[in-house]
Amino acid sequence: SCTMCTILTGLEIDAAKNGEHPNLDSILSNDIEKCSYIKFLHKFKKLRGEANYSFDNLKVAVKESNGKNYIEVTAKDCKTAAKFYPPVFGTFINKLPLAFYNAFTFYAKDGKEEGKKESSKGKRTEKIQSEIVFAYVDNKKDEDIKIEEFKSKCQNIFDYNFFYSKTLMYILSSEKNNGFYAIENLEKKLYQAYDEEDAVKIQRTVVPRLLAHLKSYINENNTVADIKDRINEKKWLFVPMEKRETVLEEIIAGGFSADILGDEEKEVLFNLCNRGYINIWLVLSIIEGPKSYSFDEIMSRDIKCNIKVKDKRLGEELTEYLRAYYDNNATDALGKIYAACLKSLGSIIKNSDLSEQSMIAALYEVTASSLDNRKFFWDLIEWEKLEKYVKR
Repeated sequence: SCTMCTILTGLEIDAAKNGEHPNLDSILSNDIEKCSYIKFLHKFKKLRGEANYSFDNLKVAVKESNGKNYIEVTAKDCKTAAKFYPPVFGTFINKLPLAFYNAFTFYAKDGKEEGKKESSKGKRTEKIQSEIVFAYVDNKKDEDIKIEEFKSKCQNIFDYNFFYSKTLMYILSSEKNNGFYAIENLEKKLYQAYDEEDAVKIQRTVVPRLLAHLKSYINENNTVADIKDRINEKKWLFVPMEKRETVLEEIIAGGFSADILGDEEKEVLFNLCNRGYINIWLVLSIIEGPKSYSFDEIMSRDIKCNIKVKDKRLGEELTEYLRAYYDNNATDALGKIYAACLKSLGSIIKNSDLSEQSMIAALYEVTASSLDNRKFFWDLIEWEKLEKYVKR
């Protein structure tokens, strides 16, 4: 059923977080249909199916029966009452009806307060009339071609800014971070799972032994990438404790035997409650080392770009800012990219022969749909120019 599928999916996600292999007996035997939450959903579905049901007529109340609190959802002129008995122990999903109750109470209260305000006024709320602030000149048709050319040039600069500050910067940042934090992340996970003394001991003695053991089985015919693929294929997260040695031998392969691992090493890899499912991945990542590509290799990739008209000077300038960031860890690359694009836009505005009013209206129009582009508008147009076009 959809219910069973949903809960199974949730348990898989929870298992990935806490390392606990879920007991699925109650679900696979359909006992899950008897739980309070599922009963509540079925009843609520039945309530919604009644002819007189209306969301505005819903009533949610907390009640008590035999010493147990429960939430009851009813609707005016409807027979069905959907009851939910929160279990003593459970995941956050069991708190959803309570969250619904709180939200609905706030909604109902807020709605009533608004109703009181309206009735006290004794009159209909007036609509606020909107007005275009930055309008084109009356003879806009005479400048239509120039307006479109101006907007196209501006949009091209916005495309440059987006491509370099968003697309390329994301790729370069990811490449810089890829693999470099495996050691740091492993240390962090150990300190989260063990007390400080044990974490330091594992980091200094157990991890080096694990690295030495596993390295000897990794070669061009059995790469770290191959082993990581097998971790996913074998569903290492859900392997029962008694089978983990056998499955690990299949994952590492190349003649690896779990017998060469000591008890401390097995604890780090096999105790999924202590994040063993992450530890094995991070140990392998440390062995693999950072995947580093040169700046030119990355830039030579086939990266999707929406820039329609190439500006060689601007492109070279922005590329050098990114090169300095990637190769020399230069700071404020994004600020420099924005400043260069702002300067190019300023040049377009300065050289435009559009009337001032149409130029401002066109720039406003082409920047209105993007938060990033709007900043260009307010940084480019001085207040003295804008003030006379702003109407109350």
